[in-house]
Amino acid sequence: MPPRALHLCVPGVAQRFFQGYYLDEEANWGLDIAELERSFASGAEEGLKIRALAVINPGNPVGNCLSEANMRDIVHFCVDKGIVLLADEVYQANLYNLGKPFHSFKSIAAQEDKLHSLELMSFHSVSKGFFGECGRRGGYIETSNIDQAARTALYRMMALGLCANIAGQVTIALMVDPPQKGDESFALYDKVSSMVVLSMPHWLKLAPVIDCCPTTVGSSLPVERTHCASDCRVSSYS
Repeated sequence: MPPRALHLCVPGVAQRFFQGYYLDEEANWGLDIAELERSFASGAEEGLKIRALAVINPGNPVGNCLSEANMRDIVHFCVDKGIVLLADEVYQANLYNLGKPFHSFKSIAAQEDKLHSLELMSFHSVSKGFFGECGRRGGYIETSNIDQAARTALYRMMALGLCANIAGQVTIALMVDPPQKGDESFALYDKVSSMVVLSMPHWLKLAPVIDCCPTTVGSSLPVERTHCASDCRVSSYS
């Protein structure tokens, strides 16, 4: 997986280890189950007991959006291995390809009748997408089929840190319960949110040194390859 700082650092805090895996660029940055099996076996050979699988979908930084079939395979993999699925889904609103809609891992697990056998933690945030344009900060974790003792320990650990400020908490409430048709503010909300989302591919086309992922991928973070002239500079981003 792309070595995001969060996923690299958190295991270290708990004195645990990070076991990486590779995405398949030729399959629109999909997650091949054979690669997961390879990584799992490699970790076992090194004496590691894999506890969880972290998946970023839609992806960052490559902009992939996993297919339903791929997600079903991942759900079954986690159930078969008895590991927790950590679903980082904070970019779910960053989609502009209507032919490649977002599906949560929880919805896929429900379709596969695995909600009661899959241990799942889903993450979402207001910091991404159009809600976070002005620097809003806040998010949540939804747990499914997680042992109550583990939930209590997680809650206590989270309580030790700083919570989102009032503006962030209000934005979270608006994100999970946005204006609906018939509400006075729906027309304005729909207009602004649609305008922001539909502008994403336009701005990407203005970057001449960036070769974007095919539109079949669907996420608004499509950076596949960068081609630089000898006199240009490319800065990293987060």
